[in-house]
Amino acid sequence: MPPPPKVVVKPEPEEPAEPERPVVTEHPDPMPKPVKKREVNLTLIKRHVPVKPKPDTSAQDEAAAEEKAAQADARRKARAFQTALNNIRENSSSATEIDTSPGDSSAAMVNYGQLVKSVYQNAWNPPDTADNDEASPRVKVVIASDGSVISAHIIEPSGDRALDASVQRTLDRVNFIHAFPPGVKETQRSYNIKFDLKAKRMLG
Repeated sequence: MPPPPKVVVKPEPEEPAEPERPVVTEHPDPMPKPVKKREVNLTLIKRHVPVKPKPDTSAQDEAAAEEKAAQADARRKARAFQTALNNIRENSSSATEIDTSPGDSSAAMVNYGQLVKSVYQNAWNPPDTADNDEASPRVKVVIASDGSVISAHIIEPSGDRALDASVQRTLDRVNFIHAFPPGVKETQRSYNIKFDLKAKRMLG
């Protein structure tokens, strides 16, 4: 009999050995680094804030004050003119007649003409020696807007020397009437005035 076959047993491969793991040793936490405290500067810093200059209103204020004063002066003149006009109406007469030059024909200037007439009428003292009651010399007066008399002279003498002389004395005596009414733009105005001797004597 043939010998039995040899049984060869293959050794099992060895498993590779696991690598050795490093041993981690636990270290205590490192000491924390000291935290530096931040110093806070509490010093107040003054900041210069530019201030806008206020607009200069002195010129406007001065103009407003001048306008206010002018308005007050106009009201004062208007009251004075009205007072003078009322006095004329209370003592009105026809001893003098008046013609105005072309110009402002407003009611205010018509009333102003009556004022001129009244001033010369009240200032006139006719002579008692005048014989002709119909004698009526005529004069021309020029008045500035401020009321001053620029010129005054006889343009039509009556022929009676004493009467004409009394009229001339009146013209020399009157040098101011009254300022023009407010709002009148004329710088001067002329008036022709007739002195009526008969009317003056009737008034007494």
